[in-house]
Amino acid sequence: IIIDLSHQQIVSCNSNDGCSGGNAIDTFEQMYTSGRVPGWCMPYLAKDVGGGGPACSDVCSLGPDYSVKASSLGVIQDNVRQIQSEILSNGPVFAAFWVYSDFMAYTGGVYSASKEALA
Repeated sequence: IIIDLSHQQIVSCNSNDGCSGGNAIDTFEQMYTSGRVPGWCMPYLAKDVGGGGPACSDVCSLGPDYSVKASSLGVIQDNVRQIQSEILSNGPVFAAFWVYSDFMAYTGGVYSASKEALA
């Protein structure tokens, strides 16, 4: 069964202002501890709580109390072999990287921040 989880719940429940980038670690921790509701339960409005979006809730107010929880949570940093092993054993993984002020001028290849952007 494939369940489309609520994108709005991620935006509304993110402690680091969901519409201004948010915090992926918060999202995964919340999925592990309290779960996520389906998309039909909290439809996406593209607004965080401060911008008029719905308040954060761990339960579905539109129907049966139905949420999905992650069975485990882990972090792998800078280890290609471990990431490959995780994908082979458990499927997709989430990845993120830091960008700096020069990222908008990036045109291709492997991104590296310029000395000016790091200053």
